[in-house]
Amino acid sequence: PFAVGDALKNAGIDVHDTTAWGHDATEDGSFFTYYRSGTITTISGVNANEVTGNGTLWQKIWPRHEWELKLDADGPGAWTPVGYWVDGTKLYLDLPYPGSTKSGTYTLRMPLPHINVLIVRHDATAKGVLSWEDGHIQFLGASKPGGTLYPKGARHWSWTTKGYSATNSTEEQPSMYGLAVTLEKPLKYYFEDRPYVDGTTWSGGAWPDQNKIPPDPPNPNGMLDTLSQVEDQEDKLGPLDGIMGDGPNGKWDGDYRTDDKSTWHKPDQLNPFDINNNGLVELPVAMDPAKVNPADEYDLKQVLRHTITHEICHALAGDSHSSDPACLMYKWSVDWKRQDYLSDGYRALLRVHNIRR
Repeated sequence: PFAVGDALKNAGIDVHDTTAWGHDATEDGSFFTYYRSGTITTISGVNANEVTGNGTLWQKIWPRHEWELKLDADGPGAWTPVGYWVDGTKLYLDLPYPGSTKSGTYTLRMPLPHINVLIVRHDATAKGVLSWEDGHIQFLGASKPGGTLYPKGARHWSWTTKGYSATNSTEEQPSMYGLAVTLEKPLKYYFEDRPYVDGTTWSGGAWPDQNKIPPDPPNPNGMLDTLSQVEDQEDKLGPLDGIMGDGPNGKWDGDYRTDDKSTWHKPDQLNPFDINNNGLVELPVAMDPAKVNPADEYDLKQVLRHTITHEICHALAGDSHSSDPACLMYKWSVDWKRQDYLSDGYRALLRVHNIRR
C-alpha cells in the first residue's frame, strides 16, 4: 500500500494525496487540465519512451515529471510521466510507455495550475535500476568463522535497488519536482528469495548419519544456522566433507547455498535476510538466529513505506544523502525505521513549491 513516514510532517510540511481531487472549473471535474494538439507519429526507442509528434507544438519550458501522456486508444493505466521535452515534436517519457498503441491521438494532462504535484510511481515490471541487477538478492561472499569481527562467520548479501528518483537540476528544482519510483520485483525478492537449503542440524557432536539404512532424520530446524554450524563454512558451494564431528559421507551437512535461482522460492528453504524464518527481514543483517533483535525486524509494508518516503525526499531535494545515521536520507541502509526523521541539514535542501496562503 502507498504510505509515507512522518519525516516530512515532522519537518513542518503537509503531505496530501491528490489522486482523487477534483475541481469545478475543469472540463471533466477532475484535478487536471489537458493538451491535445496534433497527433503522435511514433513511440519508439530502446526503452519504448521516445515520443514523436506531428503538429504537437510542445513547449520545452513545461514542467518535467508532472505532465503525463496517454494515447487515447489506451486505458487509464497507460498514463506515463514526461521525462523531458526535446522540442515541439519530440519528448522522452520517464518510463517505458505501457500501452499497446504507438500512434494516433493523445492527451497530455497536468495538475491544475498553479499547483505542482509530485508523482509517485510503483513499477511492477522493472527488475532493477542498475544494468547488472536482476531483481534478486545478490551473494557477495562470506567471512569464515574466526577472529573478533565474525567469530561465528558471516554471509554477505545485497539486495537489488528497490527505488529511485528522477531528480532535477539545481536550476529546475525551484520550479518543478522530480519523480519518485519504487520497484515491486526487488521488494518482493528481498523477502521471498530463499537461496539456502535447510539441511541437517549439527548437535555439537556428530551430524545425523544420512548413509544409514534407514538414515537418521535430517532434522532441519527451520532457521539459517551460523557458518560455524555448517560444513560449507566459506559458503563456496563446495564444503570440506567430514570437518565437523563426522566422517566424510558425500553429503553437504548443515544448511547450504544454491545458486540455481529457479529453486529460490521453495517454501522450505531459507533467506539470508530473514534467518529466523518468521517472514520479517532483519536490518542490521543478523548472523545468529538465536540472537535476532525483534526491534530490528521489518515486514514488507514497513520497507515499502521507508522506500517511498526516501525517494520522495530525493524528488524534493535532489540526489544527495545525509551523513546523519538517524536521518531517513542517510547514505547507508542501516535500518528500516528512519522514516520519521530528517536531519536539519537535509531539511535545508527540500524545495516545496506549494506554500499555503
